[in-house]
Amino acid sequence: MALGFDLDGPFTLDAKSVAATVKRRRAGVYVLGELHPQGALIARYAGRSDDDLAEQLRRQAGSFTHFVYAYANSPDEAYLMECALYHEWSTQLRSQSHPESRVGSYVKCHFCGA
Repeated sequence: MALGFDLDGPFTLDAKSVAATVKRRRAGVYVLGELHPQGALIARYAGRSDDDLAEQLRRQAGSFTHFVYAYANSPDEAYLMECALYHEWSTQLRSQSHPESRVGSYVKCHFCGA
């Protein structure tokens, strides 16, 4: 399954790396995990921020070694992107349930209708 958007990274998941790479205060999605010896990210957690991706990633520093990310144009788009990440990597993610839409949104997952 193709995501329909590109993820930047992988980058080291620490405050310095987040500050150097995620510069805009916007909605977005991210995947956390470990780096495979061949350089690809082994996805373990997918998430989103509806308003400040950099701050969300700073809070995650130390939980995994690396991250990839993409900006979204709106909170609803971030939700749909997080759904795509979940459906793409659900077998690799550690004990994670389907993303929930934000309060007051009527957007439904394009993959399963959730």
